[in-house]
Amino acid sequence: MTLARYVILGAGGHGRVLLSMLRALTGEVIGIVDVNPALKGKTVDDARVLGTDDVLETLDRTVLLVNGIGSVGSTERRQSAFESAKAKGFTFATVVHPRSIVDAATVLEEGSQVFAGAIVQTGSLIGANTILNSGATIDHDCRIARHCHIAPGSVLSGHVSVGGGTHIGAGATVIQGVTIGAGCVVGAGSVVIGDLPTGSKVVGSPAKPL
Repeated sequence: MTLARYVILGAGGHGRVLLSMLRALTGEVIGIVDVNPALKGKTVDDARVLGTDDVLETLDRTVLLVNGIGSVGSTERRQSAFESAKAKGFTFATVVHPRSIVDAATVLEEGSQVFAGAIVQTGSLIGANTILNSGATIDHDCRIARHCHIAPGSVLSGHVSVGGGTHIGAGATVIQGVTIGAGCVVGAGSVVIGDLPTGSKVVGSPAKPL
């Protein structure tokens, strides 16, 4: 069996956590690509920084990319990196921490990431390039679109729908059956008790527009 080979995009905190996750799985981390040219040739947590994004042109397309670009509020930079690499013919690895719980009836699309302690219940769909961060809970029959970030400790109750590019802040709670539109930001610790239209920015308990 051929072992997977990985290159991580981004040498920051999110990328370093993914590096640790990959080392707990089967495969080889070739190195890291980062936009900062000063990092080229250096090591980050014992992984070599190969250079900037230009390095991607030299890589075999059998190498799996791992999107190590985090998102705080906006997911646009992470989404742009994903789409640019896909246009170059790359495939992104779906990374699931061995200490997460993902039901067998869950669909994880390309490049989705499930961090330690996260729980995904039956019938849920996690869109491409979406992060389920540490300790996030996704209950049954949720639909989370592409390029979202469900931050640490967030709770989505059953039958929640989240539109593309939405950020659910750390420790936020979304009650059952709620639909959240695309490009929304839900502040840390907020409690969402009703539907949110596209582009909403809300905070508080119950969550209200900024």
